[in-house]
Amino acid sequence: MRLCVQVTLAGYFFNRFGRVNFFAFGAFMKKCNWSILIPTLNEGGTLQELLNGIYSLGLSDFEVLLLDGGSTDDSRDIFLHFKKKYSSIYWLDACGGKSSALRVGFAKANGAHIAFMDADMQYLPSDLPKLIDSMHIGNDLVITKRRLVNGNKKNSSFRRALSLVYSQIVCKKGLSIPFDDPQSGMKAINSNLLKKMNLRSRGWELDTELILQALSLGAKIDEVEIGFYPREHGRTKTSVFGTSSSLFFSALKTRLNKK
Repeated sequence: MRLCVQVTLAGYFFNRFGRVNFFAFGAFMKKCNWSILIPTLNEGGTLQELLNGIYSLGLSDFEVLLLDGGSTDDSRDIFLHFKKKYSSIYWLDACGGKSSALRVGFAKANGAHIAFMDADMQYLPSDLPKLIDSMHIGNDLVITKRRLVNGNKKNSSFRRALSLVYSQIVCKKGLSIPFDDPQSGMKAINSNLLKKMNLRSRGWELDTELILQALSLGAKIDEVEIGFYPREHGRTKTSVFGTSSSLFFSALKTRLNKK
């Protein structure tokens, strides 16, 4: 299985004060088969384990882009440690939330295929080959269906109920999205399909927008099951009411625009 694992962390230089300046990302990155995008914000507790997991898969011809939202922990030090071992890992400053970070990554990625996942180890790198295999048989977009593993109870019953309402009623019935878990944070997409899209979302509705535009473009979409594990480090970046209200209002707006 060939995959261009090139952890792309934008060209970095040290100035006379010893600080790291990140700039001119595209000039230092080369074309590859796969780009793996990882939004980060103070995920030092899991980042090393995540990157070790990615590099232990034995993939080739790929890049990894760390899309950092302003971490104040040891995330950058962990990156620099990996940069000494792997020239294919890059750091991009990408503030403004997860969706904004991913849009930065989409613009800078050099892979023919792009996968993205969270850095908190609720999604495991060992599931990446499932997405890669699905893309390599001709799918344009691969979304994932989460299966709770190891008694994942840290997501409250109320949060899980809201997620179920959103996916099964709002998305399936209201937006005609024929998939079980559109908000899962691990997906893969063909870069040619992505170039045809006009993504505008800045909030948590990016996943829904991505799927809706793929459907409207006649893309071939697959859904694969992956494990979803308890969060062991750090804090979630979402709020139940804030995220839910954003998703529901965005869905209502989309529904009204379709009429």
